[in-house]
Amino acid sequence: MHNINFHDSVIVALEGANGVLTIKLESVETDKGPIDVTFHVSGVSEMRMDHEKHYVIGMTGDDGEVLKLDWKGSRLEMLVIWENYKARQRSTCLYEIEFSGAITLTM
Repeated sequence: MHNINFHDSVIVALEGANGVLTIKLESVETDKGPIDVTFHVSGVSEMRMDHEKHYVIGMTGDDGEVLKLDWKGSRLEMLVIWENYKARQRSTCLYEIEFSGAITLTM
């Protein structure tokens, strides 16, 4: 297993609904160099964006820069800066995910 650092990786796809969360990341740093990773979480029971509950989540910008992506037990936290290039706007969002299933990484 590689040492993986999600900080500064780029979210190119994000879908959360019906108990499943999928995050596609580019430029995830490892000890072997940058790689692309698909992050799949099953058994999602609750999703919050900036402390507000949501039943469906998705991309809120053209892409997102990961500032933090950590999980412990059945809780995942992700802090993202979303870029909207056309509008020249940036926004930050904290995601809090509760789950009872598994986290699978595909590299």
